[in-house]
Amino acid sequence: MSQQTQQPLAQAGQAAQNVADRARQATHKLTSEVSTKLHQAPEVTERGVEKALGFVWPVWGYAKEVTGWGAGVLQEGMRRYPPLKAFVYSFAAAAAVPTAVFAGYGTTTGAIIASIGTTVGGITQAIALAIGGFFYFWWLVGAFIVGSFAAIVATGLWLTVGSYRMLEHGVRNSVRQ
Repeated sequence: MSQQTQQPLAQAGQAAQNVADRARQATHKLTSEVSTKLHQAPEVTERGVEKALGFVWPVWGYAKEVTGWGAGVLQEGMRRYPPLKAFVYSFAAAAAVPTAVFAGYGTTTGAIIASIGTTVGGITQAIALAIGGFFYFWWLVGAFIVGSFAAIVATGLWLTVGSYRMLEHGVRNSVRQ
């Protein structure tokens, strides 16, 4: 090779080497960044939970404090005023049955709504599958026709080539005799 031909080839080889080096460096950088992010994920999640709990715990503590104060006031009132105690117990006894009925009502209506939603979802999915199945069926019919045509052509070619070989073999044998 001449000097003029070798110089562009050397430059092209050097350029390719530079591109490969840059690609290797970029891959290494990306891999290390992804690895760093994956190692930071638990810390980020933990900080997020701490932030959320930082908001929730004070509210929870305040609610417990107010509820405890209210229960203390009620207990003290019931201890000091027997008619209040009679009212609270009577109210609790009278409200127990309607509360249980309401809880059952809520559970029943929730189950009915869930079953309606599930049924409607199932019907919707069945309709979508029926429409898709219609098109799928005709796609398969087309594929069957194309496959049958290909098999007919292949069989014709196979028979033609086989017949030609048999004739050629027969002609050769008759010439040899």
